[in-house]
Amino acid sequence: MKQGAKLTSQMNNRRELNPDQRRAKNEGDRRRRREHTVEFQRLQMAEAELQALLETQRSENRNLREKNERLNAMLSNLMNMIHQLREERRQQRETMEMVDSWIQFDRVPSPNEDGASNEATTRGN
Repeated sequence: MKQGAKLTSQMNNRRELNPDQRRAKNEGDRRRRREHTVEFQRLQMAEAELQALLETQRSENRNLREKNERLNAMLSNLMNMIHQLREERRQQRETMEMVDSWIQFDRVPSPNEDGASNEATTRGN
């Protein structure tokens, strides 16, 4: 027998199954296809669940970003208010210091006032 004919004969022999073998092979093939189908469906369901979780996470991230922006704006406003209040307090201190110095200056008699009050008392005598 030639080599080519022998290979063809062996290939045919592998595929030529008796009816019981054919049924067993077909049943095994069907079982594997069912398992693959079930696994594919399971993976599709898992993908759908993950997609839903991903969308939920994206929504949560969006909400957190917006909240963070609002909080940052509030923080900026508060920092500006603190700066303004500190500046007002500094100006008030300066004003109080000026008022205090004027009061101190007002309490010290001027040389003219001292002389004028002495003259009045000497003239009156």
